[in-house]
Amino acid sequence: MTTTVTVEAHCDYNSTQVEIVLQDGTKTIIQDGQSHELHVHDDRSVTVREIDKVPEVLETAAMSALRPAGPLSAECPD
Repeated sequence: MTTTVTVEAHCDYNSTQVEIVLQDGTKTIIQDGQSHELHVHDDRSVTVREIDKVPEVLETAAMSALRPAGPLSAECPD
């Protein structure tokens, strides 16, 4: 018998993420608005929990928000 598990993240995008850990130690991290589907069978188990984002992740997210959408130009106006 197999059970399909779908995890949908609904958490604070800026400070929280969802950690999915399989019994074998495989980890998957999803952010707010993302989902992940997996299958549990035999002796396989899964643990899901909301965890705080580490400072490096917060800094990367903040920098991404500040980055211009288009390509950068080295030209200066006269």
